[in-house]
Amino acid sequence: MKSESVKLYQVPNYKSYPSAGLAIQRMGLERNKNMIRILPVFKGYTVDMRLQEFRKVPLNDLPEFVPFLSDKGARLFYEFRQTEEGQKELDHFLGRD
Repeated sequence: MKSESVKLYQVPNYKSYPSAGLAIQRMGLERNKNMIRILPVFKGYTVDMRLQEFRKVPLNDLPEFVPFLSDKGARLFYEFRQTEEGQKELDHFLGRD
């Protein structure tokens, strides 16, 4: 039986190539911005800060969308931001992490 040798390729240090290092850093930043997040749930509604709405999708029923700027949405948002999870979500959305 003939033994096969496996060639290992050494990846060059990206710091020795400034443009490659910059590209990798930019890719890392982009990856963090577009990371998938689990949205918080408050009183049965999913809170979506990006779309500025509360969503509730019950089984075998029509979905309910409540914009933050509606009366019901404003009341829900006021209560949500009083919670610890609401403060964390608001800080993350506003970039105050």
